[in-house]
Amino acid sequence: MSEIDLLKRSSFVWEDLFGDDAALMASGFSAWSGVFFLEGRWHAVGGARGQPTCLLGVGDRTVCLAQADDWLNEHESDESAFKSKRWLTQTPTEKQLQYLSPAQRQDCGLTRYRASALITFQFNRRDIRRLVMSAAPERRAA
Repeated sequence: MSEIDLLKRSSFVWEDLFGDDAALMASGFSAWSGVFFLEGRWHAVGGARGQPTCLLGVGDRTVCLAQADDWLNEHESDESAFKSKRWLTQTPTEKQLQYLSPAQRQDCGLTRYRASALITFQFNRRDIRRLVMSAAPERRAA
């Protein structure tokens, strides 16, 4: 399966967090997952309410996207997944805007869903970084 097919087939919208295609996240109401590129490898990371953030896999981008999408499908219901939900395109709430940086708040195309992805990343950045950095400790020692 190609990456394009996987993203099209996914019930979730995958947000390119920084516009460089190196960090993609998707989320629902109870769980989130992301794929992150570092040192030539992709890392799939997932989190869910009441569970610790975990490393889902390391390797090829398509494989990591599939692992991250599977994580969401296991931890979310159909109610939160469908790409056609109107909250995916609504403007962010005032509460969401409070958590975003001034630059992020200035994005005229910012949606409630994208704001949610950015905030989820912000709140979980430390765990994501720890898991990604620990995925290949032998490479970091050099």
